[in-house]
Amino acid sequence: MKTDMLAAERRVGLDFLTAGALEPEQVAEVVVEGIRSENFLILPHPEVAQFFQRKADDYDRWLRGMRRLRRSLLSSAR
Repeated sequence: MKTDMLAAERRVGLDFLTAGALEPEQVAEVVVEGIRSENFLILPHPEVAQFFQRKADDYDRWLRGMRRLRRSLLSSAR
């Protein structure tokens, strides 16, 4: 979601985080609809459902991927 925190990341060159970010109003609409539908899990961004499924399918693999991503972000920010 596009927030001030995400804008701060953009200022240090992490533009890829904002590319697919949703506006707060979009997230609010999805959340309100999820509450109306009594959904247990509300995932506003379509890609998040895929990430969530991959994480659940193989948590260790997901953690390795997150560690690689973190290392690459840290090295590119320097």
